[in-house]
Amino acid sequence: MRKLYLLTIAGVFFAGLCMLTACGEQAEEEKSKTSITVEEVQKQTKEAVKAITTYAEQEKERYQEEVRETLDAYEEKIQEMAEEAKTATDEMRADLDLRIQEMQKKQEAAARKYDELKSAGDQAWEDLKSGMDSALDDLDEAYGTARSRFEDEKEDVHEN
Repeated sequence: MRKLYLLTIAGVFFAGLCMLTACGEQAEEEKSKTSITVEEVQKQTKEAVKAITTYAEQEKERYQEEVRETLDAYEEKIQEMAEEAKTATDEMRADLDLRIQEMQKKQEAAARKYDELKSAGDQAWEDLKSGMDSALDDLDEAYGTARSRFEDEKEDVHEN
């Protein structure tokens, strides 16, 4: 969001500079016919800032929806794996139970980051977004490891 804030300021400055430059290049005769007033520049600048702010808010909402859907999907995957683990051998079930507990902890940590993200102000949002991405990556890695281990165990059982 900080980047977006700086981008907004730069965009506003650039837009104002372009408008002033365009006005300065007009012939004296054209200036009298179509001069742009300070009020018009201010109005256009405010509209540009509003559009950029609206876009940033929409992107934040879109990201939050995407994260919520991802967290919900992992919750389902973890539950499915817990059900599948019930059919595993005793040794494998013990291992999977530990991995499932680890995934649940990571899912809970990601859910806490999500709550922080939702309540964050514009300045902190960008930093929290990167932390959220990292938490989701950790959860994905834990799930992939557990899933792979479980699939390997199923193959071993079927071969014997």
